[in-house]
Amino acid sequence: MEAHLEIIKNKGAFAVHHEKIQELSESAQKVGLHLKTCCAVLEGGRLNPEQFKQCLDKVSAYDKQIVFITQQVTEAEQAREQGATDVVQNKIANIDQAIQTATNTAENFVRQVEQIRPPETAQEPAIGKGRTISSETEPNNTAAQATELRLSGEIIGEVSTREDPDYYKLVTTKQLRDRVKLKLHNLSESLRPSLTLYNQNKSKMKAEYDHTYGADIELWFTAESGTYYFVQVSPWDSTGKYKLIAEHQNAHDAFEPNDNAEMATTLSPEKALTANIMDEQDPDWYKFRAPGATVRVRLQNRSTTLRPSVTIYDENRSKILTKYDSTHGSSLDFTFDSTPGKEYFIHVAPWDTLGSYQLTVN
Repeated sequence: MEAHLEIIKNKGAFAVHHEKIQELSESAQKVGLHLKTCCAVLEGGRLNPEQFKQCLDKVSAYDKQIVFITQQVTEAEQAREQGATDVVQNKIANIDQAIQTATNTAENFVRQVEQIRPPETAQEPAIGKGRTISSETEPNNTAAQATELRLSGEIIGEVSTREDPDYYKLVTTKQLRDRVKLKLHNLSESLRPSLTLYNQNKSKMKAEYDHTYGADIELWFTAESGTYYFVQVSPWDSTGKYKLIAEHQNAHDAFEPNDNAEMATTLSPEKALTANIMDEQDPDWYKFRAPGATVRVRLQNRSTTLRPSVTIYDENRSKILTKYDSTHGSSLDFTFDSTPGKEYFIHVAPWDTLGSYQLTVN
């Protein structure tokens, strides 16, 4: 699908309006994200084969529309080179109709996935509100026996003996990467808290502990979409009751996902855009059409943590220049020569830091 979209973008500019291409790219992203949801729900045993087949049928129908649009774009370009104006206009009409059909197919697919998704994962509760509260289910001494804990939710548990580790399976309910806070709230004066996080392959990711009896601890991490994690509450030679709380932080900005050029967010000249780098693996990509022969790019740092790094690419995604400042919290303001009307990309890199910023081009 990506290959066909690339052809449409590169060859179809004369036949397809920029907004239509953007609309097609956005619908493709929706289809991809919701197919990923179907796969995750199937793996979790909450989707039967017939429902999964319905998902694949919708995606196949969408893919056929993309292929058809690609063919029409290619034939329209050939007709234009031959001076066949009538054929070009006919092809453009076919393209417009096919884009509308593809968009409708994508929206129908989104609604279909929402209907087959389990009710408890259909909507992410607001942090601190509507949180799911449950109790530990023994035995859960291994990852295979893990008690399920949904984000955002909380669970009451107990380390009853010094040989009683408790495992929980954290199931994400969002389609975007997001920061997650795990908090062990000690309900006893006898438990020394220890949390260990594992990925779905049971590989250790990180751990937090406190040797003080009765202490509370927190563990932060970034949860990927369409996967799950395991959390171990270790006895650490102690016993006691606790409450384990898992919360999505909604740390991503409103323009995600825009982690690569294919997903780039469209920038409007003169209009300031406020976004953030959520973590060290969160690049932000933007695109715009040059309003003149010189473009000014301003990144105003809105944090004390982000080290700004901005790279400009041309329409072929060839690097033009990179500007950066190694000072945390600094801003960038620079210009570059451009061709009016041409498309350019802006890549804001994490550079092993995070923080919010305001971006403007004019």
